[in-house]
Amino acid sequence: MQAIELETKISLEGHIVLPEPLRNLYGSHARMILLLEDPVQEKKHQHNLLALRGAMKDSTDFDEAMRDMEKAWQQWQP
Repeated sequence: MQAIELETKISLEGHIVLPEPLRNLYGSHARMILLLEDPVQEKKHQHNLLALRGAMKDSTDFDEAMRDMEKAWQQWQP
């Protein structure tokens, strides 16, 4: 058995699209494990990061790093 890790969207119709390099697998049998993000856990992580930023606000270098991290976090959010 071969394991392939990928990220993809599940369509509203329930279809899972394979990236172009894996199209040769069409018609093959596969076992799947779906790992879904937990929105509650994601919000908890964001809250923890913001709390940490508030606790460390005295350092200007740290503030700049946290601003960059927050921008990256916002871009990562679906």
